[in-house]
Amino acid sequence: PAGERTHGFQIWLRMPTARMEDDPRYGTVNPADIPVVKLDSGLVRVIAGELSGVVGPANFAVTVQILDVELAPGEEWTYTCPRHMDNVMFYAFKGSAKINMATPLSAQQICRFDTSGPQTAVLSAGSDGYRGMVFAGKMTKENIVWHGPFVCSSKASLRGCFAKLQTGEFPPRRVPWDYKDVRQRP
Repeated sequence: PAGERTHGFQIWLRMPTARMEDDPRYGTVNPADIPVVKLDSGLVRVIAGELSGVVGPANFAVTVQILDVELAPGEEWTYTCPRHMDNVMFYAFKGSAKINMATPLSAQQICRFDTSGPQTAVLSAGSDGYRGMVFAGKMTKENIVWHGPFVCSSKASLRGCFAKLQTGEFPPRRVPWDYKDVRQRP
């Protein structure tokens, strides 16, 4: 609504090496299209993946779970990492929380949840409540080499991306619509 502060996120997903040359995929998800899981004193918006039988509208080339969590002050929410995923990050963008009553998480902080042990974490909202994102996926366990806008799996691949950029050959594939104008998206 006009005059209200909103939050928008641009999310980039690292593709496994075997998928790095796939056609690009872009997309936006309108807030009205995001299903909600209601909690006692809060809610979870399911952007991608599944939570409590609710599936989010965003589809990506890799399997992920992306949740927008909103908790009232003092509210607790128990999160369980999906069985087929092994990497979880909690990003707070408003308020604060504690993870498992130990790890503090303040606004503009991110915390990687260690999934090598228990697959469940309890988020406890601080006195000002909590709003944050949960990003979960499967680690590729592949090399990551990056510079500027490019994320590759080797220095040679990175040099190749810059060479293509300098000769006008990057990106090698473009979507068939004007990705700079969301209204043009099919």
